[in-house]
Amino acid sequence: MERATVKGRVKYSKTSCYLCSEWLDDNAVEKHLLYCRQQQIVCPNRCGAIVQHKTLQLHLNSCRASYGEPKTSKNIHKTTARTSNTMSQNEQNDETIVNDVLTVEDLIFSLEKSIREIRYAISGINFRMYYVEERVDGLAKACNGLSAKLCEIAATGGEEINQELEDIKAKLSRLAISPSLGNIIGGSETSPKPVEDARAPAELAIYETKIKELEQQVLKYRQENYYTKKRVDDIQSHLKMAYYQAGLASQNGRIIWRINEFAKCLADAKEFGVMMRGPIFSHTQNGYILQVEVGLDGIGNWRGRNMVIGVVVQPGPYDTLLKWPCRLNATLILHDQADDREHRKNIIKPLVVKQKLEAERSKQYVHIAHETLRGCSYVRDDCLMLEVIIESEVGSSSK
Repeated sequence: MERATVKGRVKYSKTSCYLCSEWLDDNAVEKHLLYCRQQQIVCPNRCGAIVQHKTLQLHLNSCRASYGEPKTSKNIHKTTARTSNTMSQNEQNDETIVNDVLTVEDLIFSLEKSIREIRYAISGINFRMYYVEERVDGLAKACNGLSAKLCEIAATGGEEINQELEDIKAKLSRLAISPSLGNIIGGSETSPKPVEDARAPAELAIYETKIKELEQQVLKYRQENYYTKKRVDDIQSHLKMAYYQAGLASQNGRIIWRINEFAKCLADAKEFGVMMRGPIFSHTQNGYILQVEVGLDGIGNWRGRNMVIGVVVQPGPYDTLLKWPCRLNATLILHDQADDREHRKNIIKPLVVKQKLEAERSKQYVHIAHETLRGCSYVRDDCLMLEVIIESEVGSSSK
């Protein structure tokens, strides 16, 4: 019974706002409804629009009534009076909060765009690292085999030399304690075994010759060990250079880029506005480092209607030896993948290769309309084939 009585005395003290669903105390509901961000109000410029509190500032920025009459001091005072009568200090604070929220949303969009570009770059790096690791593994196995063979030779040779030295020391010790050798060293005229006394100097000469030969062999092995270490250091430096060169798709100024999952990449480009980056290559050996960039949904005025393609110069290890600024003539080919090779209609366009941040950007990018891509067989099996051929160097002076 007590429990039922207690339950009967329970009173709800929270109420949900029917506009924004925020939970409020009963005594704060009416005050909240006056300034709720979801509350709809009439535009203070009297344009007839009804907007929410949270989007009021956005509407005022584009309200047609704001631009209907010249901004004289009289009109400014009128607008100020209307605004001050309609909006309270709390509403102005809400506008500030809305602006802050919009700024944060812009930052989040920019960060998401940067993250997507980083993911594209990482996928390209992983694609190139796969081939680099295979080549490095092969070279590492060859180096390990060479090192093992050299260690085996050095160990075998060292054991043989040590064994021969031990044998010589044993024989010399036996000669040193023999009576005949003691008599020869002491100068005694009496000799119980004259035949052995006569052989001792000859054996010593033989052992001395053998020791000299062994010393020469030890010196030879030391020299071979030094040259082996030097060779291993050279191989390591060559491996580093091979690692760098293996990361390049080509070194003859010609590259074919197969863009897989074209539909997905196009949808991502429309949503995030990112540029795809292709494989890295060089126009010649030890030349400029180049990379193809593609905006599947276009950039700037071409966005939404064209695919934009360009080739930019990236930093490389031999830049100090090359001519700057870089100007290279290139040819872009969009391949038609039709089965009938004789009737293929490849799209061929010229472009100029240069650094991305240069002020003069004419002919650095070419565009191909989306309607053109839908024709022929430019997109087949959800993939696109782009080829870039570096023709010649234009010069080092910019216009």
